Amino acid sequence: MIWGMKWKTLIEDLLQRGYTQASLGRELDITGEAVRALTINADQEPRYKTGATLIALHKKAMRKYPRIDTAA
Repeated sequence: MIWGMKWKTLIEDLLQRGYTQASLGRELDITGEAVRALTINADQEPRYKTGATLIALHKKAMRKYPRIDTAA
């Protein structure tokens, strides 16, 4: 398990970059409801494969879109 990760922060960053809970679920091979549960329950830890995939997806998205312009 990858301890000490802030899963909610990673997911929120991806949601701000255009992903939906359903699309994240497809990328992570879990349900959209499981993605939602990770954002709500701070004590919940994903399986290793899911966590590693989420970290890789976040890293890729942050390289592609490092900043979000909120002044729209």
